[in-house]
Amino acid sequence: MSLIRPLLVYGFLSMIVSSQAQIFITKWDFNAANLQPSVGTGTLSLIVGTTATFAGGFDDENVGWRTANYPSQGQNSLTAGFQMQISTVDKSGISLLRGQTRH
Repeated sequence: MSLIRPLLVYGFLSMIVSSQAQIFITKWDFNAANLQPSVGTGTLSLIVGTTATFAGGFDDENVGWRTANYPSQGQNSLTAGFQMQISTVDKSGISLLRGQTRH
């Protein structure tokens, strides 16, 4: 029996340049229920047989991106998932931020 291990990306994915001030290069918040960045430019795409849906959050405003259909643990490593493509030309000190907790 194959177990599906879903990944739900809450809040947003973003690439930022770290220096004394953080500057967003690209940000996805998924609240429009599409894969267009809400800040900057870039693409998100699925790899191999991975599937995705948008999932509602705790309120009507926040949406997450749920990915599923990964190979079983220990099988076919690095063959499924999602890929982010973002230009980092002339950038340095880049960090990837995942999710945001709201209180």
